[in-house]
Amino acid sequence: MKLKKGQKVKITLPLICAGLMLACNLSNEPKESGDIIFGDDFSDSNNNWKIWNKPDESAVSFLDDGLIIIVYKPYLDVITTIDGNHEDVSIHTSVKKRFGSNDNVYGVVCRYLNADNYYGFLISSDGYYGIVKVVNGVYSLLSSEFMEYDENINQDETENWLHAVCEDSTLSIIINNKEKKKVVDSDLKKGKVGLIAGSFSDAGETAIFFDNFLVTVP
Repeated sequence: MKLKKGQKVKITLPLICAGLMLACNLSNEPKESGDIIFGDDFSDSNNNWKIWNKPDESAVSFLDDGLIIIVYKPYLDVITTIDGNHEDVSIHTSVKKRFGSNDNVYGVVCRYLNADNYYGFLISSDGYYGIVKVVNGVYSLLSSEFMEYDENINQDETENWLHAVCEDSTLSIIINNKEKKKVVDSDLKKGKVGLIAGSFSDAGETAIFFDNFLVTVP
């Protein structure tokens, strides 16, 4: 990561998927606001996500009915995505640090083309947040000059509820049901959705645990 830092809510995916599926991926092109594009409560390992283990760099795997990203290398962002090419999305997930330094970032991404082009909606275990744009490998913090501190963010190993919206050129970040920032940017039009974790610190590895991932039409 090249930037510098300056109530638990549970998605009931079994209700969303009519209690029949543990991960739902709807292919009939939902159109109405609130329609489900994709959902996963990670209670069953599946092939929706890119997972890997790269010693001394990073790992992504399923663990304890969730998905965990481990960052071994300092100053590195790790992103895992699901297939799809979406314009407007509303992304929800619960997330917390499993272990490691609080000097981290984690969250969700939209309009992901590759590691050099995406929007990221980030919080940290020491209480900071921001909306980032990466285009052609160049990082820009859209929400403010530096990542901003917010006492509403649960710190350390406590869970947070993160909600991000990419709709037309408007990007919004909502943390624990409170909207924190809304910005406008039109550089990226469509792409994949996914999860991100990164480390600022030289202190050692950081592990971030995600659960209840849901993507809907804004």
